[in-house]
Amino acid sequence: MTDAILPFLAATVLFVMAPGPDVFYVVTRTIAQGRMVGFASSLGVSTGAAIHILAAAFGFSVVIQTSATAYALLKYAGAAAGMVPLRVCPRAGDFSFRAINA
Repeated sequence: MTDAILPFLAATVLFVMAPGPDVFYVVTRTIAQGRMVGFASSLGVSTGAAIHILAAAFGFSVVIQTSATAYALLKYAGAAAGMVPLRVCPRAGDFSFRAINA
């Protein structure tokens, strides 16, 4: 068990530091909408990465990979979570980050 911790931590650091679509997303939001929106975006990306890393560390990936029922539940939960912004903000022009802070 302890032999796997150091390689896991190294992979975690590389995963977090590697530039990818998340960096492009945060930079684009920051340039387009300001520093506070960029900060909120980076906080969301970091939270998602931390949840993903913790799930992998606790073996959640293996459960999802071996259980068709667990995979289906996760898939439908993700689809439902993706529908929430569509219900809250039916049109792109209806949402403003600054309006939330007002």
